[in-house]
Amino acid sequence: MLLYLFIGTILVGICVIIHYETLRFAALSILPRLHLRPARVLVLVGVIACMTAHVAEIWMFAIALYVLSFLGLEFGYDDTVRRTFFDFLNNSADSYTSLGYSDIAHLPKAHHLLNGVEALAGLVMIAWTASFTFLLMERYWRHHLPKSPDR
Repeated sequence: MLLYLFIGTILVGICVIIHYETLRFAALSILPRLHLRPARVLVLVGVIACMTAHVAEIWMFAIALYVLSFLGLEFGYDDTVRRTFFDFLNNSADSYTSLGYSDIAHLPKAHHLLNGVEALAGLVMIAWTASFTFLLMERYWRHHLPKSPDR
């Protein structure tokens, strides 16, 4: 049990680093260099950066669980069907987005624990993305709004 929590903690830490560095790179390196007039384009680039981080994080969890399934630590699926990496990727996307577990009946308890950790990490990363997007919209829309006579 402690091993699974340790693995989950490491995966969450990597997830936070991926998200932080992606948003930092977008905010400090990409967006200031774009001199595009419509503010919606700048917001779009910021949202694409966020989506890139989410996809990388889903893949990171899927790769980790897929690799762990070969180590005999009760990871992977316990039915007789040999699962592919894309089964792990689908399960990771389901968990990260908190949609639910598509193949939960065939997952061992250790995988359930890490799915729960991934769901919590996904919830926090999605909230972080919402906050980042709000700040982008507030920043770029404020500068591009027409001035009203009473300002």
